[in-house]
Amino acid sequence: MKYFIYILFFLTPILSYLCWVFFRDKIKVSFIKSLIKKNADKETQKNHLSLFEDILFETAAKLVGKAKKKNQTKLISDLQNGNTESFFKLLEKKEPLLAYALKEILHHQGKIVKSAEKPSSFIAKMISALIHESTYEYSLIIDDLKNMPFLCSRKHRAVKKLLHARHLFLTTDLKKASEVLLKTAKDFRKEKLFNELAYTYFMLGSIYRISGAVDAAEMMFTSALNIYKKTNHTFGQNLILAELGINCMGAKRYEEADSYFTKAIHAHRKNKDILHEAEILNRQALLSNARKSPQKALKQANNAIKKHKFLKNKDGIAFSLEQIALAYSNLQNFKKAVSYANQAKKVYISQKNYAAYCDSLEFLIKLCLELNDTTNAKKHFNALKYCIKKHPTHFSLENLKKLEQNIKCHKS
Repeated sequence: MKYFIYILFFLTPILSYLCWVFFRDKIKVSFIKSLIKKNADKETQKNHLSLFEDILFETAAKLVGKAKKKNQTKLISDLQNGNTESFFKLLEKKEPLLAYALKEILHHQGKIVKSAEKPSSFIAKMISALIHESTYEYSLIIDDLKNMPFLCSRKHRAVKKLLHARHLFLTTDLKKASEVLLKTAKDFRKEKLFNELAYTYFMLGSIYRISGAVDAAEMMFTSALNIYKKTNHTFGQNLILAELGINCMGAKRYEEADSYFTKAIHAHRKNKDILHEAEILNRQALLSNARKSPQKALKQANNAIKKHKFLKNKDGIAFSLEQIALAYSNLQNFKKAVSYANQAKKVYISQKNYAAYCDSLEFLIKLCLELNDTTNAKKHFNALKYCIKKHPTHFSLENLKKLEQNIKCHKS
């Protein structure tokens, strides 16, 4: 007992020192992370990189924490004063892709940056995968996932699973994607990465909506919305409001859909987020077309297209053109509808957005049949068939068969 007390006496200061060193670094990283987040909160978060902000902020905070004492004091002081210049200089030197990602979140630099020297870190590969996703280079995402460091923490493994699930979703393997997402949700819950957990629920909701399970989708979207409210993540909340609106449209609950879109558009205007305001205007135009209010749809789509042209957002422009075409179709002006639908189709294929391109071809086939133009209908059908064969899309084979039967019926 006597020796035990002596050992304890000598070990106590050593253990205390080790605990102090361990927790000092954790507290420091937590403090720096809160400063970075404070600067980010001054800006509207608009892009998919922000969905991984917890991981990005933590990594950046650790880099600041490892800086020399003199530099570290200046970095922290600058961040406290809202000056991020010295912070980005450090990141650009250590992790250029991480610097790019945080600039996207903090400063809305809506550009795709491809660094000549990509660091081999987990974060760099994660950002590289997101860049390839935004440029529709899905095959390269697999390489990014394979090249991620093998030995990493559970939170990093969870992010890797989420990126894998996004890839499965984009390449139309919805069943496998939902299985991976359910496992990912457990990991994010354990790691208390709540924004990433909310995004996982958002993705599950999207899968259920596409699969026609409207109630299950609503449950997932609502769960995501509640988490984003607790974490005060305004971009996430607005994202979910828009998705709830689309989900209600699928269930033909048009009044509820309109209410969600109105809330979302007010929030985006308040945050001066032009891109997402334009996207909601497009969805309102889609809703107006569904309610057979073509004049209202034309007004909304024309407002949206002006904003998308200002932002040079080609996918947004194409979607606006489709809504204008649909409005003219509802007005029985099929020739004008075909003209706008053709413009939308050309933009989608130039962007390599094959899923939207297939939808635009389906719409064109229906318009051509309204004009009894079976020649062009057949031409668009062949293009659709080829695209489905060559590229991953969510276009159902059942729809393809129906279109083929409709063309044959018109011919006969």
